[in-house]
Amino acid sequence: MSNERNTLKQWIAEKKILAADKTAVNAVDVVYGGAYSVKDYYMESGNPQQMRGASQLLQDAAKKFEDCRYFECGAESFLIVPQGEGKTRARELEQTFREFTITAQAAAVWRETTVDDLLDEEAFGKLWKALNEAFRARRMLLFWPEEQHNGEPRCKRCNFRDVALGELCASCANKVEHGGKDARESLKNECLKHGREIGIPLTNIEVKTTQDIADGNGDIALLYGDINNLGWAGKCLGGNVETRRLFCEEVKCVVTKALRTAVVKAISRSKYRAFEIIAVGGDDICLLLPGEIALLAGTLLLEEFDRLWAKRPAELKEVALTIRVGIAVGQANTPILYMREAAEQLMELAKGKACAESSCLDILTLNSDGQWATSVKKLRADLIKTEGATTAICTMRPFTKEDARMFLRCLCSYDVSKNTLYNIAEASARCGIAEGDLWFRYLLSRQKKDAALIPLAGEYGDGMYFEQNGTLLSPWLDFTQLQGQKGGERP
Repeated sequence: MSNERNTLKQWIAEKKILAADKTAVNAVDVVYGGAYSVKDYYMESGNPQQMRGASQLLQDAAKKFEDCRYFECGAESFLIVPQGEGKTRARELEQTFREFTITAQAAAVWRETTVDDLLDEEAFGKLWKALNEAFRARRMLLFWPEEQHNGEPRCKRCNFRDVALGELCASCANKVEHGGKDARESLKNECLKHGREIGIPLTNIEVKTTQDIADGNGDIALLYGDINNLGWAGKCLGGNVETRRLFCEEVKCVVTKALRTAVVKAISRSKYRAFEIIAVGGDDICLLLPGEIALLAGTLLLEEFDRLWAKRPAELKEVALTIRVGIAVGQANTPILYMREAAEQLMELAKGKACAESSCLDILTLNSDGQWATSVKKLRADLIKTEGATTAICTMRPFTKEDARMFLRCLCSYDVSKNTLYNIAEASARCGIAEGDLWFRYLLSRQKKDAALIPLAGEYGDGMYFEQNGTLLSPWLDFTQLQGQKGGERP
């Protein structure tokens, strides 16, 4: 982030926010608002072009207020406008999002204040709290009219609204129109430009369908991520409006740079180099990748985010942030909505394991993890077994960045047959804790064909299970189900 940021008073003078007769009292209005539930909007149909279009439309709507936007806070904007214009600009903001997106939900609220209060920590803290409370109340008051189905053909994409243009409803047609080449190239070119800047030049590969992204097994991955407890961290943040602006800008900068670095490095290690960045907004990340590099990309994203946030400005040193990532891997013809559902559940599991110092990810291979759709949490609960006072979990997932890096290294370094790994995973699931460990040690003692199994087992303590933070974990089901995550080359 640039160190040449103007102070609030300089910015207000340049934007001519203060009317001549208001200069003495520094009176201004502030507006807080923007789109909310944005994931529901751009994931509505699961079509990549429409998701790009939805993301582009949200950006275009927000750009209409660049003349008075002091900073962005995720999908919301903080505007400073001349006194007396707050109510008008708040309604204008809501209306602009409706006009641009047709169906995205948006709300905005306003308050009177002064420049001096914006720069006073206590006064700004009260103002920020009041704005957030009013924003939540405004959201609850906005009842968006449901479009009634009147017997006309349904939209081919969302299957919810009536057809308006061709086979599509007005909202989906709008997304398609704005999700074409310009929107696609904008996000991707910024990523490729970053690659050239860090010495990893890549060729732009056009993506028309998810089949173009698939790896050699026909798999794609949906990677979904956001920052853990960002709202709580923001509430605990002290300081005035300048501190708030610094925080929001730093979060956006770190997320964007971490994502671009992770994607470029991961893509460069595979022969399958097509990818699609669906959205990067505030702390939200959504992209499609070749299935085989999904775990590598997620690991790099965790590492880059933690590394960059550790270098945050001194004013933000007390704000500890980590990121969570959910990755769903499936065949290229798997509905994106199914993959999104799995990825969101995986993000929640990753959040449960993340600590103040380390980001976490969780990954699910829909082709091998069985009947996941009901609940990923239930699927994982079935992997927990108890024997007396001993509890063991037949997976390492969710991974911390350290666990994920070690797992990738072992996965790529030791060539153990799929049949052997499958038999071990079955034994870990079906046998008791002591029985399974005894069987595994016997297997190691007689191992001749798969010599690589012995050093691989040594990485995790020579037994069926290893202890981590007082819990017994088993990596063998992970090695079986994530065989497709070798990423083309050793990480």
